[in-house]
Amino acid sequence: MVRKVATSNGAFGYLEVPKIKQTLPIYLGASMSNLAKGVAQIEDTSLPIGGMGTNSVIAGHRGYSKGYPIFKYLDKLAIGDRFYIHAYNMTLTYEVIRIEVILPNQTEKLKIDPEKDMVTLLTCTPYQVSTHRLLVYGLRVNGISEIKGSTDKGVLSLSSSRESAESIDVRNARYISYAIVGVGSVLWVTVLILFIRTFRKEPRRS
Repeated sequence: MVRKVATSNGAFGYLEVPKIKQTLPIYLGASMSNLAKGVAQIEDTSLPIGGMGTNSVIAGHRGYSKGYPIFKYLDKLAIGDRFYIHAYNMTLTYEVIRIEVILPNQTEKLKIDPEKDMVTLLTCTPYQVSTHRLLVYGLRVNGISEIKGSTDKGVLSLSSSRESAESIDVRNARYISYAIVGVGSVLWVTVLILFIRTFRKEPRRS
């Protein structure tokens, strides 16, 4: 049974990972406050709304936060396991296709594949050492499933059932995150974002 979590307004949606029995609110921007409340989409990566040629990188602490293990057991995931993004009245299903352990500066591992719809889960590893980063790559395996039921615009209840995420017009969403910090340290996510921005700003070759 996936434990219930409640979050106030501000969550974009929620991430459900049945294998590790976690359902966590997703916030936009990997700030210290957001990572303390759940998991967070890293700035300058795709929004977790699906679409060909996207890769939303969702980061979370490896240790406990407010009594919840967040991504502590992310290393238990295996190829073929599935996780779900519930947001904007949709449920998107992703299947784990690859797992890698990388150095913090190997940001090329987060590049977008123009022919794939991806979500990458990211955390520190080894546990309590945090010298490397664990990446779990998920490939979209379904179309869009509408979430029916809850119309609550206040507290978002996160459970194993398909409850509705807070409705947000993500097509017009623009989020700027300041004071970005790491999942374990300020430095590594700051470096990560700078590298992502560098890749985005590279001039296209004719």
